[in-house]
Amino acid sequence: MLSDMMLDGILTPGDIDPLNRRRRIGHKRSTTSMIAFLSENEIVKQKILNLGFNSETIDELNSVKIMQAKELSKDTMNNLGKMINYN
Repeated sequence: MLSDMMLDGILTPGDIDPLNRRRRIGHKRSTTSMIAFLSENEIVKQKILNLGFNSETIDELNSVKIMQAKELSKDTMNNLGKMINYN
């Protein structure tokens, strides 16, 4: 049925695949995973450093706010609600 709709011109490949994933078939993707280490305290920071990784403690971070996923979701929804009320 889907192929018939495409043959009749009712549907295009873009209708079925709006992200154009079909064009990436066979292409090698290079992905790089990035991980940030956040140490609970200086002792943990030193242990991580001894393993060859840099990290920072919460006290060393000035412009970053650390939140649990549940808190982040709630904060995001509250801010989104404020933005909608302004419009």
